[in-house]
Amino acid sequence: VLFLGNSGEGKSSIAAALHTQGYRIITDDVAPVTLDQGTAKVAPSFPQIKLSREVAKVLGYDQDQLALLVPKLNKPGYSLNQDFTEALLPIRCIYVLVSGSQLSIKRLKLQEAVMELSHHSRLNSLFDSEKASHLLQCTQLANKCSVYRLQRPRNLALLPELARLVAEHQFIQGQVTR
Repeated sequence: VLFLGNSGEGKSSIAAALHTQGYRIITDDVAPVTLDQGTAKVAPSFPQIKLSREVAKVLGYDQDQLALLVPKLNKPGYSLNQDFTEALLPIRCIYVLVSGSQLSIKRLKLQEAVMELSHHSRLNSLFDSEKASHLLQCTQLANKCSVYRLQRPRNLALLPELARLVAEHQFIQGQVTR
């Protein structure tokens, strides 16, 4: 599962909530994606996750284990050395996070999915040919993975419930991997 969203939308918080329920975290902040023989895969990154003190408290993380990951930005985080994987893993589902008044999950049509993937991925090029290639890759990814809009209120107390909703949705879709 990948979570996409604007900065501050809660991607790390939801991943941390799932982590408390036994799910592994592959990467935080940047998700290197490859399309290998028709399968979309994500590569792991540093074994850590950004986690504010407020989120850590709500989720029951040990406050003493938080460390400053980016001291200049005062960004605390949590080390995941024990629960971190080093393997490339298939991507079966992508959630685009948006704020809203209630919890809901809605599957995006292909065109919407491609637009969201393009918007939330990084392209460091000014060349039109590379932009076209990037859009093609987003289309291929949207064809390989289910892409959903995950709407939820911005309320830290709802994080455990939100994690349960995502886990339930994955179970219903037959895509559960811990």
